[in-house]
Amino acid sequence: MGDRPTTSAERRLLSPALLLLLAEEPSHGYVLEERLAPLMRTPLSAGSVYRELRRLEASGAVTSAWEMADDRAGPRRRYQVTAFGMQRLEQAVGDMASLLEALDHLLLDR
Repeated sequence: MGDRPTTSAERRLLSPALLLLLAEEPSHGYVLEERLAPLMRTPLSAGSVYRELRRLEASGAVTSAWEMADDRAGPRRRYQVTAFGMQRLEQAVGDMASLLEALDHLLLDR
């Protein structure tokens, strides 16, 4: 999609970002990809989004089901976050808040 590779930091943020978007509303992968684009510094490939969705589903953080999107598109997977996924999201938010606090402390002490 983009000409620059996704950074490792952005890859680490992909899972919590997907969980956050799915906590807002269940969605299809292609919609999630579109909604992620403005949140990331570099564009993500569709493959990386779908791979992460499969990982999240394998871990029990999301579930999916086939549904008809419209007559022309055929069936598409619709993903939604689970209670376990919400716990993972809350943990990620807490971890990020702790990291930001530590960075703030580090930078202010310089």
